[in-house]
Amino acid sequence: AGESKFRDYKGGRDAAALERLDDRLRSPPVTETDSLAPLVAVDPFVVFAVNPAASSDLTSVFDAVALDRRHEAVFARTPTVPSDGIYLVDDAGSYKYPGTLDFKSFKAWVKKHNVKVWNEPLGPGTFRKIGD
Repeated sequence: AGESKFRDYKGGRDAAALERLDDRLRSPPVTETDSLAPLVAVDPFVVFAVNPAASSDLTSVFDAVALDRRHEAVFARTPTVPSDGIYLVDDAGSYKYPGTLDFKSFKAWVKKHNVKVWNEPLGPGTFRKIGD
């Protein structure tokens, strides 16, 4: 059963951006990987990562937020980050999630720290431009 809630698409309006969104939505919410290199190849990038050996409390919150925010953020399960927390990995390094471990707090942190891969909001004007 599909979700009946609509979300605004804040992504790019070119074929490449729409293909990335389609691929992200068709893929599992969390990428299982031994290396973050393929995920950080896109510039700008931010990957939210957790170690597979992390506690079930940690991974359950991570998985729930990944399912909810996968349309706009990249999530990975990888042994390359420590197993003591959830990490944001970007071109400057990695940063441990400092907040309380609950869905609402982690989701807010993801929204605040996610680099927007998309450029402009999708709206009727975009389709008029495409149609011209």
